[in-house]
Amino acid sequence: MRAASGFYGRSISHSAGIFYGIATRAYQRAVEAPPEGSVMGDVITALVFAAFSAEAFINDFTATLGDDDSWTSQARQHYPVLATTATALEQAEEQRKTTAEKFLIASGCLMEVPFKKDQRPYRDFRLLMAVRDTLAHHKQGEPGPVVLGPPDPTGQVRATFVTLPPPENKLLRQLHSLNILGDKGDYLGRLATPKVARWGCNTTAEIVGAVLTMLPAPGDSFIDHVRRIYDHFHPIP
Repeated sequence: MRAASGFYGRSISHSAGIFYGIATRAYQRAVEAPPEGSVMGDVITALVFAAFSAEAFINDFTATLGDDDSWTSQARQHYPVLATTATALEQAEEQRKTTAEKFLIASGCLMEVPFKKDQRPYRDFRLLMAVRDTLAHHKQGEPGPVVLGPPDPTGQVRATFVTLPPPENKLLRQLHSLNILGDKGDYLGRLATPKVARWGCNTTAEIVGAVLTMLPAPGDSFIDHVRRIYDHFHPIP
């Protein structure tokens, strides 16, 4: 285990709730915007900070469970699942696993059966992280397969390089089923609705809440302490 002050060179900041608050306030601004106003900036802020808060949570959660102070060490001895989870998440960080993969690992350690990939909350969370990636790392269409056409009159076969559609197209199709998108504009334009911002915030709140409910039953001072640390992830009604 690693001491809190030495977890990957950082202290435990417990800043995840602060980032989640930024996301929910951005959602509220989007809701309160006048009809003629643009909500795109606030929706993007909500999506990015909802994803950012989830990443901060799982990293802080790892550091909290892996702290080497006597209180935490005693809790790990009493609840071996905490030690197993901390070790697995530390290894996931060293192996550069994605944030979504870390949540999957945490659920598998705490409940023995990990989140189901095709069901909420993991399905929507993985989608949220993919949307965040498109906002932070926009890419054009990726090179696709080479298609060989029929020979021309001279007997030469021509090769056509197919460009695959950008990832945003696939994400829009997945988001469409949630009935939260706008019906006009490009990728960003269709994302620019308060419903999308609310979905982003609630997706993070749901998966963080799911991990916290997997902890041992309340009543132990350490377990109760961990739950209080992250008592900021309230879903938006």
